[in-house]
Amino acid sequence: DQAFQEKVFTLIGLKKRPRTEMLRFRIFYELVKALDVEIASDEDCEQLLNEFTDKCTYCKKNNLILGTAKEIGLLRGRKTPTGLVLAIDQPVTKAELAVLALRYLKIIEEG
Repeated sequence: DQAFQEKVFTLIGLKKRPRTEMLRFRIFYELVKALDVEIASDEDCEQLLNEFTDKCTYCKKNNLILGTAKEIGLLRGRKTPTGLVLAIDQPVTKAELAVLALRYLKIIEEG
């Protein structure tokens, strides 16, 4: 829920505050931008996202963020009976947000 998202954002030091429940893509976008990492190349993103069954083939900007999130260890995907999915159009769950916050803090700690 939004209140939990706000608490997590405050805890990990993000200035952005969610106005509504955030979709998974938006969470990855905010975390990647906050880390200020180099965005992966188109070719690298294509390879990094190849295993996901719901990868968008025409969402180049989204794929750059998602590929970068995968490359730095934020994104692992959801396992489903049909394969590994990004589920970027789904709301992030409390459990997912907690795990992403821990991964984010670990990336910062490791520098």
